[in-house]
Amino acid sequence: MLRRFLPCLALVLLLPSMAFGYDLTGQWEASILGSRVTAEFTQNGQMFTGVMRVPEPGGKINVYHLAGAIFDAKFVALHGSGHVFEGVMTSKDEARGEFKIAGGPVLDVRLHRLGKAAN
Repeated sequence: MLRRFLPCLALVLLLPSMAFGYDLTGQWEASILGSRVTAEFTQNGQMFTGVMRVPEPGGKINVYHLAGAIFDAKFVALHGSGHVFEGVMTSKDEARGEFKIAGGPVLDVRLHRLGKAAN
């Protein structure tokens, strides 16, 4: 996991002047394989942390604590077990990307903000 996080950290340290065009802070939802997925992110500068809740068909909820960075409209977030969520903001209230399960499938994700982005 450290090898995946170091390039992200290097970009944060080397590009401090990059404009912050998007803010992920807030509550989001998506549909993955027919299940409603929720996420909540908090952003500070280019870095963000969050929690993504993904239900299983039997009703169990998998909780993923993520940490990542956003550069312009592109973002990447990592989970301690090696899962990676990366994507792009398509507007202030929408994003699309892929949730790459470590050793498993890659899931397409389209996120929609619940409520409006802060101005």
